[in-house]
Amino acid sequence: MAGGIFWILAYIFIISKGFKDKTYGMPLIALCANISWEFIFSFVFPHTPPQLFINYLWFGLDSIIVIQFFKYGKNEFLNLSSKKLYSIFVVLLGIKFSIILFSGITLWGSKGFTLLLDKIL
Repeated sequence: MAGGIFWILAYIFIISKGFKDKTYGMPLIALCANISWEFIFSFVFPHTPPQLFINYLWFGLDSIIVIQFFKYGKNEFLNLSSKKLYSIFVVLLGIKFSIILFSGITLWGSKGFTLLLDKIL
């Protein structure tokens, strides 16, 4: 529980600094991994409360950082067009999401696969 609180504080500091500096405060690969993790373990393979509620909060905070990326990211990559930058984001997000999703299936075994099918169907 204490770890969750410290992550929440870290996210708040990252978001605050991002708005102050007009940037996004997390490396793009880490951001794609974090938002994927929070989504998967909030909605695909949800934990039990109270961890589930912490995951929801983390997902919301990560979503703010994603918004900061879309708002300020172009300023960090002046040599890339917006189309290329956002394409890179989508590709990285897809890669990270797939890795974390299939890791969850592997770690949860057949239960994880069944949970995934239930969510899809």
